[in-house]
Amino acid sequence: MAIEQHLKRGDMKVEFTWEFSEEEVVAIGNHLGEEHVDTARIKDFLQIAVREAVERAMVERKASENDPSSNTGP
Repeated sequence: MAIEQHLKRGDMKVEFTWEFSEEEVVAIGNHLGEEHVDTARIKDFLQIAVREAVERAMVERKASENDPSSNTGP
């Protein structure tokens, strides 16, 4: 099963392609607590996971930019 996902966050665009074996689809379904899971549900799950990871990375990046101990300039 292949899934393509395009996310646009502000001025950033992220493109992904996923391929899952039947065993991986079952594992994702188990993780979601669902006996049967379809591609739309997997897409939703991954979209949320990627969005949250990008948002956390942006917060960490901003924090490091505002941290004087991380400045290495003159």
